Amino acid sequence: MKIRLSLTLAGLAIGFAVATFAQQQNTPDPILREQVLALAKKIDEAWNSNDAAALAALFTDDAIEVRDTGPIYGRDALQKNWADMYQHVHMSNHISTVDQYSPHNIGTAGNEVWMNGKYSVTLKGQNFGPVDQKGYWCLILVREGDAWKTRMQIWNVTPAPAAPAQMNASPTSAQEKNTVDPQLRQQIEPLMMKFQEAYNSRDAATIGALLTQDAIEVRSWPAEYRGGLASGREALQKRFEADFATNPGKMVNQLVQLYPIGSAICEITNSDVGGWKAQTVAIWVRDGDTWKSRMTYVNNQPNVVDPQLRQQIEAPFLKFQEAYNNRDAAAIGALLTQDAIEVRSWQGLASGREAQEKMFETDFATDPGKMVNKLVALYPTGSAMCEIADSDVGEWKGQTMVIYVRDGNTWKRCMAYVNDQR
Repeated sequence: MKIRLSLTLAGLAIGFAVATFAQQQNTPDPILREQVLALAKKIDEAWNSNDAAALAALFTDDAIEVRDTGPIYGRDALQKNWADMYQHVHMSNHISTVDQYSPHNIGTAGNEVWMNGKYSVTLKGQNFGPVDQKGYWCLILVREGDAWKTRMQIWNVTPAPAAPAQMNASPTSAQEKNTVDPQLRQQIEPLMMKFQEAYNSRDAATIGALLTQDAIEVRSWPAEYRGGLASGREALQKRFEADFATNPGKMVNQLVQLYPIGSAICEITNSDVGGWKAQTVAIWVRDGDTWKSRMTYVNNQPNVVDPQLRQQIEAPFLKFQEAYNNRDAAAIGALLTQDAIEVRSWQGLASGREAQEKMFETDFATDPGKMVNKLVALYPTGSAMCEIADSDVGEWKGQTMVIYVRDGNTWKRCMAYVNDQR
């Protein structure tokens, strides 16, 4: 027993000694570390100032950035990319943490090093946020005179934890009454598979054939990255052709839920395109003997996990009903994002807050009925939330699908679909 214990202790001592030796070998030169920490601070300052030129000045002429959407080559291209991004996304609280063992020399000349670490940042876009993002990075640095500059940058986004159980729980009794007929499900699922197959075959025309002529798609990211609103089948086909040219990843979709929205069907799906993850909400409408996609919302931010989320959404949900019953179009407008859209199955598209306020003013002049809404379900859609509700306005009965996005400390409606057929 003593022999076994002695051997165990000896093994632990050797292991400790090896680990200590390895750490000593990895201990960076203190002067060199001070220099790269100063560079990391400048990078943070440039990000937080949303200053593309200041950020680009910290990179070499031939720098490359590798991200999940592919590489960007050269300082000029990087600066243009950041400048375009800052037009639509404001960044703050960018904090870079350099790994304790960085930097590491490359070769023996002392003119190249690599270092790694992690970052966190707060993003606020035109139709999303603020949201917190974090991940890891790795840089290759080279000396230019007395300064260090980045020649290669690789970074990722750390996925958020899965949504809590209550957000993905089995449907309540109210939801069970709104489940999709099994035969309808069998009709929708092949179309979803056809869309996925067409995407993976890089076949924009086949995707177009699955869309209504007036289909729309809203993506949560900036327009310069093929985000924002695309309206009409032709515009959407061009968008997908651009996707195919820049993203070689295969699409794998996982159906989360189907809900009836009047005579339409709301599909909620998790999507993975070559490791790029998003959540989508799509509205399918009848087109003869088949179904076609009328509108889609895509969000690539991490899933919302706030356990108090339902209470947060119920507040604007009730405010909307109160504003409608008070015939207060301005109060409704205050609950919408500036670029909000609403599609009605009988009336078509109203785009923008001002257009929707006018639409509601027309409603008030022609329909004296009181609105009574009943929340059926909530689902996280990336950093947004998808609400399914039954709606009664006087004798009119319908269903709605609404997408809410963060706006400071509250939530606003950015997309809605209303169907008047139950």
